[in-house]
Amino acid sequence: MLSLQEQKTILRKEMREIIKNLSAEERVKQSQVICQSILNSAQWKQAKCLLLYSPLKDEPDITSLFATALSEGKPLYLPQYNSDANEYSIAPVGDIEKDIRIGKYGIKEPINCATRQKDIDFILVPGLCFDPTGARLGRGKGFYDRLLSQISGFKCGVCWEGGWLLKRFIPMEHHDARVDACWCDL
Repeated sequence: MLSLQEQKTILRKEMREIIKNLSAEERVKQSQVICQSILNSAQWKQAKCLLLYSPLKDEPDITSLFATALSEGKPLYLPQYNSDANEYSIAPVGDIEKDIRIGKYGIKEPINCATRQKDIDFILVPGLCFDPTGARLGRGKGFYDRLLSQISGFKCGVCWEGGWLLKRFIPMEHHDARVDACWCDL
Protein backbone atom coordinates (compact mmCIF):
# COMPACT_ATOMS: atom_id res chain seq x y z
CA MET A 1 0.00 0.00 0.00
CA LEU A 2 1.37 3.40 -0.97
CA SER A 3 1.59 6.18 1.58
CA LEU A 4 -0.35 9.41 1.05
CA GLN A 5 2.87 11.17 0.12
CA GLU A 6 3.71 8.49 -2.46
CA GLN A 7 0.18 8.70 -3.93
CA LYS A 8 0.49 12.47 -4.20
CA THR A 9 3.93 12.21 -5.81
CA ILE A 10 2.58 9.84 -8.47
CA LEU A 11 -0.42 12.08 -9.14
CA ARG A 12 1.79 15.18 -9.37
CA LYS A 13 3.96 13.43 -11.94
CA GLU A 14 0.90 12.45 -14.00
CA MET A 15 -0.51 15.98 -13.89
CA ARG A 16 2.81 17.61 -14.79
CA GLU A 17 3.00 15.33 -17.83
CA ILE A 18 -0.50 16.39 -18.93
CA ILE A 19 0.40 20.07 -18.46
CA LYS A 20 3.70 19.68 -20.29
CA ASN A 21 1.83 18.36 -23.33
CA LEU A 22 -0.48 21.39 -23.59
CA SER A 23 0.45 23.59 -26.54
CA ALA A 24 0.95 27.32 -26.09
CA GLU A 25 -2.23 27.92 -28.10
CA GLU A 26 -4.22 25.53 -25.91
CA ARG A 27 -2.92 27.24 -22.75
CA VAL A 28 -4.05 30.64 -24.04
CA LYS A 29 -7.44 29.28 -25.09
CA GLN A 30 -8.05 27.48 -21.80
CA SER A 31 -6.91 30.52 -19.78
CA GLN A 32 -9.43 32.68 -21.65
CA VAL A 33 -12.23 30.15 -21.05
CA ILE A 34 -11.35 29.94 -17.36
CA CYS A 35 -11.31 33.72 -16.91
CA GLN A 36 -14.62 34.15 -18.74
CA SER A 37 -16.24 31.40 -16.65
CA ILE A 38 -15.06 33.10 -13.46
CA LEU A 39 -16.26 36.54 -14.61
CA ASN A 40 -19.68 35.12 -15.50
CA SER A 41 -20.10 33.41 -12.13
CA ALA A 42 -22.45 34.64 -9.43
CA GLN A 43 -19.60 34.28 -6.92
CA TRP A 44 -17.42 36.79 -8.81
CA LYS A 45 -20.29 39.19 -9.35
CA GLN A 46 -21.22 39.13 -5.65
CA ALA A 47 -17.65 39.33 -4.38
CA LYS A 48 -16.56 42.52 -2.69
CA CYS A 49 -12.90 41.70 -1.92
CA LEU A 50 -10.66 39.33 -3.90
CA LEU A 51 -7.56 37.25 -3.33
CA LEU A 52 -6.18 36.10 -6.68
CA TYR A 53 -2.84 34.52 -7.56
CA SER A 54 0.02 35.38 -9.88
CA PRO A 55 0.35 32.41 -12.24
CA LEU A 56 3.51 30.49 -12.83
CA LYS A 57 4.27 29.65 -16.46
CA ASP A 58 2.62 26.22 -16.12
CA GLU A 59 -0.59 27.54 -14.47
CA PRO A 60 -3.67 29.04 -16.12
CA ASP A 61 -3.09 32.73 -16.76
CA ILE A 62 -5.67 34.72 -14.81
CA THR A 63 -3.80 38.04 -14.87
CA SER A 64 -6.53 39.66 -17.01
CA LEU A 65 -8.75 39.38 -13.93
CA PHE A 66 -6.49 41.80 -12.02
CA ALA A 67 -7.48 44.79 -14.15
CA THR A 68 -11.12 43.70 -14.22
CA ALA A 69 -11.23 43.48 -10.43
CA LEU A 70 -9.76 46.95 -10.02
CA SER A 71 -11.98 48.47 -12.71
CA GLU A 72 -15.01 47.02 -10.90
CA GLY A 73 -13.84 48.66 -7.66
CA LYS A 74 -13.11 45.35 -5.91
CA PRO A 75 -10.12 45.45 -3.56
CA LEU A 76 -7.45 43.10 -4.94
CA TYR A 77 -4.96 41.11 -2.90
CA LEU A 78 -2.19 38.76 -4.02
CA PRO A 79 0.00 36.36 -2.07
CA GLN A 80 3.33 37.75 -0.89
CA TYR A 81 6.24 35.62 0.30
CA ASN A 82 7.67 36.31 3.77
CA SER A 83 11.17 34.82 3.83
CA ASP A 84 11.55 35.25 7.61
CA ALA A 85 8.52 33.03 8.28
CA ASN A 86 8.90 30.91 5.11
CA GLU A 87 5.23 31.43 4.31
CA TYR A 88 2.88 33.49 2.22
CA SER A 89 0.69 36.27 3.49
CA ILE A 90 -1.42 38.65 1.44
CA ALA A 91 -0.91 42.24 0.35
CA PRO A 92 -3.07 44.74 -1.52
CA VAL A 93 -2.62 45.77 -5.14
CA GLY A 94 -4.06 49.11 -6.20
CA ASP A 95 -2.07 49.65 -9.39
CA ILE A 96 -0.99 46.67 -11.50
CA GLU A 97 1.98 48.52 -13.03
CA LYS A 98 3.35 50.06 -9.83
CA ASP A 99 2.40 47.64 -7.04
CA ILE A 100 3.75 44.33 -8.39
CA ARG A 101 7.32 43.00 -8.64
CA ILE A 102 8.99 39.64 -9.23
CA GLY A 103 9.42 37.92 -5.87
CA LYS A 104 10.50 34.57 -4.49
CA TYR A 105 10.30 31.63 -6.91
CA GLY A 106 9.93 34.08 -9.82
CA ILE A 107 6.32 34.79 -8.86
CA LYS A 108 4.88 38.27 -9.27
CA GLU A 109 3.81 39.66 -5.91
CA PRO A 110 2.76 42.95 -4.33
CA ILE A 111 5.34 45.44 -3.13
CA ASN A 112 2.94 46.79 -0.49
CA CYS A 113 3.10 45.66 3.13
CA ALA A 114 1.38 42.40 3.96
CA THR A 115 -1.87 42.50 5.87
CA ARG A 116 -4.17 40.06 7.63
CA GLN A 117 -7.24 41.06 5.62
CA LYS A 118 -10.32 39.35 7.03
CA ASP A 119 -12.92 40.66 4.56
CA ILE A 120 -11.86 38.59 1.55
CA ASP A 121 -14.90 36.80 0.19
CA PHE A 122 -13.61 35.32 -3.10
CA ILE A 123 -10.32 33.46 -3.47
CA LEU A 124 -8.82 31.87 -6.59
CA VAL A 125 -6.60 28.94 -5.68
CA PRO A 126 -4.16 27.40 -8.16
CA GLY A 127 -3.65 23.66 -8.18
CA LEU A 128 -2.43 20.84 -10.35
CA CYS A 129 -5.80 19.16 -9.94
CA PHE A 130 -8.95 19.06 -7.84
CA ASP A 131 -11.57 16.42 -7.14
CA PRO A 132 -15.34 16.75 -6.68
CA THR A 133 -14.98 16.89 -2.87
CA GLY A 134 -12.82 20.03 -3.10
CA ALA A 135 -9.56 18.20 -2.48
CA ARG A 136 -6.61 20.02 -4.04
CA LEU A 137 -3.26 18.78 -5.21
CA GLY A 138 -0.73 21.58 -5.08
CA ARG A 139 3.01 21.62 -5.63
CA GLY A 140 3.84 19.89 -2.37
CA LYS A 141 5.29 22.63 -0.19
CA GLY A 142 2.05 23.44 1.70
CA PHE A 143 2.29 27.21 1.18
CA TYR A 144 -1.31 27.57 -0.02
CA ASP A 145 -2.67 25.19 2.61
CA ARG A 146 -1.20 27.37 5.36
CA LEU A 147 -2.39 30.59 3.70
CA LEU A 148 -5.92 29.30 3.11
CA SER A 149 -6.25 28.14 6.70
CA GLN A 150 -6.04 31.81 7.76
CA ILE A 151 -8.63 33.18 5.31
CA SER A 152 -12.33 32.55 5.04
CA GLY A 153 -14.34 33.24 1.93
CA PHE A 154 -15.40 31.30 -1.14
CA LYS A 155 -12.41 29.33 -2.45
CA CYS A 156 -12.43 28.51 -6.16
CA GLY A 157 -9.88 26.09 -7.59
CA VAL A 158 -8.17 26.94 -10.87
CA CYS A 159 -6.43 24.33 -13.00
CA TRP A 160 -6.20 23.20 -16.60
CA GLU A 161 -9.18 21.26 -17.95
CA GLY A 162 -7.27 17.99 -17.52
CA GLY A 163 -6.85 18.77 -13.82
CA TRP A 164 -10.52 18.48 -12.97
CA LEU A 165 -10.67 14.86 -11.97
CA LEU A 166 -14.33 13.92 -12.00
CA LYS A 167 -13.81 10.28 -11.01
CA ARG A 168 -10.51 10.49 -9.19
CA PHE A 169 -9.77 10.73 -5.51
CA ILE A 170 -7.02 13.08 -4.38
CA PRO A 171 -5.37 11.87 -1.18
CA MET A 172 -5.67 14.41 1.62
CA GLU A 173 -3.71 14.92 4.80
CA HIS A 174 -5.00 16.70 7.90
CA HIS A 175 -3.34 20.00 6.95
CA ASP A 176 -4.57 20.07 3.33
CA ALA A 177 -7.06 22.83 2.53
CA ARG A 178 -10.12 22.19 0.39
CA VAL A 179 -11.80 24.50 -2.10
CA ASP A 180 -15.54 25.12 -2.36
CA ALA A 181 -15.67 24.63 -6.13
CA CYS A 182 -13.52 24.46 -9.25
CA TRP A 183 -13.84 27.12 -11.95
CA CYS A 184 -15.70 24.71 -14.23
CA ASP A 185 -18.46 24.25 -11.61
CA LEU A 186 -19.25 27.95 -11.16
